[in-house]
Amino acid sequence: MERCPVCRARLSDSPVCRRCGAELDILLLIDARADWLAHRAVQLIARDNWAGAEQVLQEAQKLRQSPFVQALHEFVQYARGRTSVIT
Repeated sequence: MERCPVCRARLSDSPVCRRCGAELDILLLIDARADWLAHRAVQLIARDNWAGAEQVLQEAQKLRQSPFVQALHEFVQYARGRTSVIT
């Protein structure tokens, strides 16, 4: 998260917005969890665990919509469909 969702000020390292004083602890934790899930999905893909990757990416999308997670999810869906046709 780069900006405060309340006032759109740029965020610093503090969990409190410098402009409006909004408490952002929970949102920052959610954001970090979404990043971790995307990283975990890449690890699962590397191990050919397509079903696990898809499940993790669905959870990541529930926490935060991002173009990277969306593209990765579409890739996994494509790869799973292609893999099931071949085998």
